[in-house]
Amino acid sequence: MSLGFSFRYVTDTRLENGKDNLDQYKVLILPRSCAVSDDLAKKINDFVRNGGTVIADIRAGIMDEHLNLRQPGAFDQAAGIRRKEVLPAVHQTLNPSLNASKQHFESGIEPAGGKAFRKTEQGIPAMIVNHYGKGMFVTLNFPFNELPAMATMPKELRRLLLDAFSKVPARTVFTTGDTGAPCYDLRRGEWKNGDMLILGVKSKPGEKKQLHAVLPAPMHVFSIDGEKSCGKVSSFDFQITPPKPEFFVLTAKPLPEITVNVPGTVERGSTLTVTYTVKGMKGERPLRLSYERDGKPLDLYTVREVSANDTVQQAHFRVALNEIPGKYTVTARDVYTGKTTVFPITIH
Repeated sequence: MSLGFSFRYVTDTRLENGKDNLDQYKVLILPRSCAVSDDLAKKINDFVRNGGTVIADIRAGIMDEHLNLRQPGAFDQAAGIRRKEVLPAVHQTLNPSLNASKQHFESGIEPAGGKAFRKTEQGIPAMIVNHYGKGMFVTLNFPFNELPAMATMPKELRRLLLDAFSKVPARTVFTTGDTGAPCYDLRRGEWKNGDMLILGVKSKPGEKKQLHAVLPAPMHVFSIDGEKSCGKVSSFDFQITPPKPEFFVLTAKPLPEITVNVPGTVERGSTLTVTYTVKGMKGERPLRLSYERDGKPLDLYTVREVSANDTVQQAHFRVALNEIPGKYTVTARDVYTGKTTVFPITIH
């Protein structure tokens, strides 16, 4: 996630029974996958052979689903590795000169067709990369949870990991606004909402920071938190204040306007009915409706957050029998674009 990619979690059961198909993915990450069935191992090896990328950590596939030790391991050929024997893990560091945290390395592993990168002080390979068929198998010779942060990771390993994700479609890249350096201490998520992409960004605890986002292509950008349009841009700047996340809407086309209809007059003791729709809208649009007098909502119950789509929907406000006759308004605000429309009404 710190590389700027979203992910989907799949289970071995769903892959084995066909509910998930590896053909729809570009990169498969295998954390702590020591025990793998023969059927699943074949599917993963075929995935690599047909052009996919696998990134696995220490001792992937060395046992079957019944915890029987394999020799060789299920992925050894695809990974381009060979094990002399399964030995206890060795606790060493990737950056001894920096007094960095240590990792647990499998000492009995060596390249067998794959290429080793970044060895420990005892010569144990930290990463082995092998091109297998049309794809690539990357072995991290230590647990994923011990992977150094991107900012402190050795440059060689960082470059190799970024290369491993090269087949993934282009994504938004974040840099710090003051230095322009890549920002790796972010967590991000993406959700499809019809034709819209919702992008959420959250920073690790710390000071607020100014960020610069570079899009893979020019898009219409809307700040959900700021309730405003940033226009059609290739990049945009924003400030993030931990732990509060920031959310944006990205679209290839301009968003169609929300159509709101409000009656001009309403009788006391009746119901004020507001209709709203977005013609041609694929997805849901948040709309804030407020029944007001003198520019202020009457109470908490006269403000509604509703979801607009391409069907005609209604929001109802009860007009009290003892309501003061006179001029009132209904304010409709598009939360994505920030466009606000005020409709005058008269209470009789």
